[in-house]
Amino acid sequence: PPAQRPATHTDSPTPNSSNMNIEHNSIEPEADIIVILYEIQNSKSHNNNNRIIDLKISKNRNGQTGYCQLLFEPHTNIFKNMY
Repeated sequence: PPAQRPATHTDSPTPNSSNMNIEHNSIEPEADIIVILYEIQNSKSHNNNNRIIDLKISKNRNGQTGYCQLLFEPHTNIFKNMY
């Protein structure tokens, strides 16, 4: 099997594609877009069982990268725009 690069450690709670153990010559170089969904565990984002989820576009060959926040409703499995 191809060698895996070690995960890159940072003190930032925001994950990057380099934080994930993606194999060389696999997903990362081939992907046109990489979207990462994550929740910062120590944030006070819980409201009536709804959770604030951060969406990060870490790679986009044809457009901008950036992030936004979504409201996740676990009882319906629906993500909603917060704004």
